[in-house]
Amino acid sequence: MMHSPLLLILDEPTAGLDPLISDTIWQHLRTLSATGVTCIITTHYIEEARHAHKVGLMRNGVILEENSPNNLLDKYKAESLEQVFLMLSEQQHMASKYETNNNESVNLVLKPEKQEPVPPLYHEDVKSVSKDHIRCQMYKYFNWMKRNILIALFVILLPGVSVMLFNFAFQNLPQLSLAVINEDSNCTSAIPMGCDENQTDLSCHYLSILSDRRWHWDLNIADDLEAARQNLYKSDKFHGVLRIPRNFSIGLVTKLIQGRSIEESLLASSFIDAEINRGDFVRSHQMEDGLLHSFQLFYKEFIKSCNLDERLSRLPPINFAEPIFGKKEPEFVQYISSGLIIQISFCFPVLFSVSSLTAEKLLGLMERSLVAGLTILEVVLAHSCVCFLMVITQSTVAMLSQYWLWAHPFHGSIALGFALLMSEGICGTMLGFLVALMAKTYIPGTMTVGTLNSVVLLFCGYLWPLEGMHPLARPFSYLLPPTTGIQALRAIIWKNYSISHPEVMAGFLPPFVWTVLFLLNMIYYVRRNHM
Repeated sequence: MMHSPLLLILDEPTAGLDPLISDTIWQHLRTLSATGVTCIITTHYIEEARHAHKVGLMRNGVILEENSPNNLLDKYKAESLEQVFLMLSEQQHMASKYETNNNESVNLVLKPEKQEPVPPLYHEDVKSVSKDHIRCQMYKYFNWMKRNILIALFVILLPGVSVMLFNFAFQNLPQLSLAVINEDSNCTSAIPMGCDENQTDLSCHYLSILSDRRWHWDLNIADDLEAARQNLYKSDKFHGVLRIPRNFSIGLVTKLIQGRSIEESLLASSFIDAEINRGDFVRSHQMEDGLLHSFQLFYKEFIKSCNLDERLSRLPPINFAEPIFGKKEPEFVQYISSGLIIQISFCFPVLFSVSSLTAEKLLGLMERSLVAGLTILEVVLAHSCVCFLMVITQSTVAMLSQYWLWAHPFHGSIALGFALLMSEGICGTMLGFLVALMAKTYIPGTMTVGTLNSVVLLFCGYLWPLEGMHPLARPFSYLLPPTTGIQALRAIIWKNYSISHPEVMAGFLPPFVWTVLFLLNMIYYVRRNHM
């Protein structure tokens, strides 16, 4: 009744109600009838049928009489419709006996007068769109969300929860345990750094720099090299073993002063031996990178203490200038965070539209809407409006969570980044609609969402650059909407590119093309199945 239908079919609307409420319902139905609404009502309470303009008395599947209540009472000289029904039932019973005895049929039903054909109540053009129908269908969706507030909040806050879990899981580099065997000095009373011939504590200064929190070390000074190796090979107590040889300080000073004329034994003592667990890709590269950078920092301080030009400490002799984009020390978390935002913007609308529209189909709610007079186009448009609002909400929550709450850097246009997320979300919504229309059960929708998440993770440049893919997989990855979207979002965040840049424009093109293709497929499917 919310969408003001022209026809109401009610099956015993007053069954089990007290007379006062029944009378209120009948008064409301008569009010609707006065506004042009046709009401067809079935009831076992014969007397309350007096409220109707026309009554049809039925027994054993046969309409015995059809007329207005007053005409029926006058015709059969009865005081109640119940008496009329009893008279007609008795006539039907007698006619049935006569038919059985004489093998003849007797039709006691009055033939109705010929009437002009009634025009259809609803416009037969499925392309017609009613704003009232869409508004009421949207109200039905919002009312469902209101009644299921926990589910609605889960869908709305899911992007924020995903971002929060992501930042918790990838908050810092892992803390590594490094066993150190210092054969050069016991570091009890360290000599100031310098190039004196009696320098014996350079290893202590290096370990002081190495213990800085930036490298994420847990330094464990050990005495037995073999015991440290056993802990490295047979357990997870240590992730690496660092051995500083005897005469390391003297060898390092002599190498700097004498150069090519240094003795072999002193040259060998100027090198630090490092054994790293290479079975862990992330930790091994973190440890190697930390050891190199920490030694370069130490060597720079050592050169300065010798009153030499610090450029002599640059090994290899490469001068890294300020980066054009990003930071000097890029973080892996910030690299993959843009992929996470695109994944949320594309996959979550697919999940929402598939689950909600499939549930509406399987529970019969869509058929009820169509029977009530809505067209499939109106149902899809109403659902599209709701999903569009949901995409806006989810994108907003994801952006606020990642770049405001967790303060990830964003050097470009926030509005352009948000528009990119919206294009991915609309594309995902259209894909969800297509899957929901074609799905007979929940299984296709579940498989689609699961497959999409795997594809985005593996083939869209989320975790690994596209240039590192197999040559056969690379063209396939560029066909997927999130692939260019991730690259475009990184260009907006780090390079501050505008919409006119080809790299950013390429991020909007595939979602637009796929959205059009999904719409055309939906139209074809609806027409083919006469929905």
